[in-house]
Amino acid sequence: MLNKIKRPIYILLFVFLAIYCIDWFYFDYTRFNDEYLFESTSPNESFTIKIFRSKTDTVTPIVLGELTINKKNKETKFIYFDEVDNAKIEWLDDDTVLINNVPLELPEEYWHIREGVKKGSL
Repeated sequence: MLNKIKRPIYILLFVFLAIYCIDWFYFDYTRFNDEYLFESTSPNESFTIKIFRSKTDTVTPIVLGELTINKKNKETKFIYFDEVDNAKIEWLDDDTVLINNVPLELPEEYWHIREGVKKGSL
């Protein structure tokens, strides 16, 4: 009787541990120890992008781009995640930016190295 109870508990613990590890590895950006590189503001000053380089123990450098929407109480979200050493920002107009030659329509789109350009939140 006791083994019938233990087995589902072990399975549940394994599933929860697996979900936590996947979430931590792929989606939890707070684990990065970031080095601030620079920031750039849109021509009409409605958006600001801050670029950070991850200082984790990985071999490949990681660059994160954080968008601040200046007109919405400084709301922020990540819009760029790439395995490069640095980033270059060029504003095409008030709502379109090139980050390392990747065009993004702000605030809807983001870039992730595994997904490409997508709409929504990173």
